[in-house]
Amino acid sequence: REVPELYPESLQKQEITSYLSELKSNAFGKLENHQVLVTADTIVWQNNKALEKPLNEKEAYYMLNSLQGRTHEVITSFCIRTSNYRSTVSDITTVHFDDLTSEEISSIEVATANNFLALHNILKLNHLISSNQLIYRKIL
Repeated sequence: REVPELYPESLQKQEITSYLSELKSNAFGKLENHQVLVTADTIVWQNNKALEKPLNEKEAYYMLNSLQGRTHEVITSFCIRTSNYRSTVSDITTVHFDDLTSEEISSIEVATANNFLALHNILKLNHLISSNQLIYRKIL
């Protein structure tokens, strides 16, 4: 079900994703005894704010440019619900993007608002995972 991804401005980091994943869960109403519902939300957090999903290629280019050579966080929350149980859990992954040239950024087929977080998968990058740190390195 489509739910407007609006949240109170006072929320920070996983408070935002928890709120939105629970909002999405509530949109389904009452569940039957045999049903299990899992909803989720993910944001990119940089400079103490959630980056809005780009609406077009120009915005996506600007966003990729702002992420390159820097560290940001990808925050995901899941709301798991049955007819008599509800739990919301969150995870934060720290991500570092290597520097990208303008040509590399321009050559990326950019995902927009419907699947922004696929940008991490679209980039041809290797990653190293160590104690919840995700470091991206370009494949040359």
